[in-house]
Amino acid sequence: MSSSLKDKRVLVLADKISGSLASTLKRLEMITYLAGRNPKKPSDDKFKLAGTFHLDGDNCQDLWASMESIGFVPDVIFTADEDFIKIKAKTCNKYSIPFIPESHVNRVVEKEEMRRIVRENSPELTPAFMIINSEKDIQYFIEKFGLPVMLKPSGLVRSFLVSKASTAQEALDSFKVMSDRINRLYENKLDTLGPKIIIEEYMQGPKFSVEGVVDTDGVATMPSTVTDIFFGYDVEGINDPLNFLRTLPSELSSDDVSKVKHATQLVVKSLDLKNCPIHAEMIMTKTGVKLIEIAARIGGYREIMYSLSFGYSLIEADFDMQLGRKTKFKQKRSKYSAVIKVYAYEEAKMLSVSNEDKITNLNSYVSHTRKIPNGETVGPSRLGYSEILFVVLCSSDKRKIKADYEYIFQNVRPVLNN
Repeated sequence: MSSSLKDKRVLVLADKISGSLASTLKRLEMITYLAGRNPKKPSDDKFKLAGTFHLDGDNCQDLWASMESIGFVPDVIFTADEDFIKIKAKTCNKYSIPFIPESHVNRVVEKEEMRRIVRENSPELTPAFMIINSEKDIQYFIEKFGLPVMLKPSGLVRSFLVSKASTAQEALDSFKVMSDRINRLYENKLDTLGPKIIIEEYMQGPKFSVEGVVDTDGVATMPSTVTDIFFGYDVEGINDPLNFLRTLPSELSSDDVSKVKHATQLVVKSLDLKNCPIHAEMIMTKTGVKLIEIAARIGGYREIMYSLSFGYSLIEADFDMQLGRKTKFKQKRSKYSAVIKVYAYEEAKMLSVSNEDKITNLNSYVSHTRKIPNGETVGPSRLGYSEILFVVLCSSDKRKIKADYEYIFQNVRPVLNN
């Protein structure tokens, strides 16, 4: 993979640059400009921004005028936020940078359109689904396809308001909760088709995420392995779909990894995706590999996980693709990595987090970030709440990293005022 990105000009579409993105851009020594709704300077004083631009909604004309006023022309554009995908598509088109066309944006940000197109081209890859607007719609779907079912917003990420229902009453209750809360979560989205709720068949089986870069011919180059992902509703006693654990490398056999990657390529072809990074979440069911969702961006925490485990950069691969360079994922090391997200399982004001001070003593500890301060209201993702904190682990010893994330599950919990 090429490392000759020094002094290349990158436009980052985000509200801030932090974590692994900041580390990667600093290492690559790129000339970085940030465009966001309220762009913030990086907390790392050693990371220097060349400049910032303010985004007024999805108004690209003002952004482009501001860029042109200082003579800034980007070589590459990066975003990890689906709110900015349409802005990226428009801006890439203006500056002749490879990316998906604007007409394809909803294929990777709206689950309804994503599922509809995949069903038309590769029906075996998607479950039955429909948009629901009433309790009658829910009853119709359950009568036709049975239980359990999943309810989810069409255009939100991070498991917000996603719920599993094992009975018709649970589905009706979830629909009411979603209908009451969904407008608030859509308020800050830059571009959306508006709040819509999907009901779909529940898919049982192990889940994975696939990262990669798709070239101009629609061929995806993917790393040799995939990331195992675990959701709350797969664990006994956790009635929430929170995506709380990711581990790398996968426990899958090489044959099964090939099946997951093959299904991902079929999804890419079905959606006619080209010139973009991909983050696909897939599930291996009894009837084959199926799509959970796919995005034209690098997945959350995947940059640091693949860097820790294998020594290469997904962000760098994305930039190489945009510059017309051949993408290769050359493994430099082999370690185990994991990211754990800690949520509250009920809605309440948080007083503290138990054993948070002990996280840094774990054998495989790399870093952790508290996202919600004490005194704030927290809750499960099915009610629209974010994680309280996340922890990054890495070790060459699989037993140590497993012991560490199990310790976090059992001992690092929010203390609630309820």
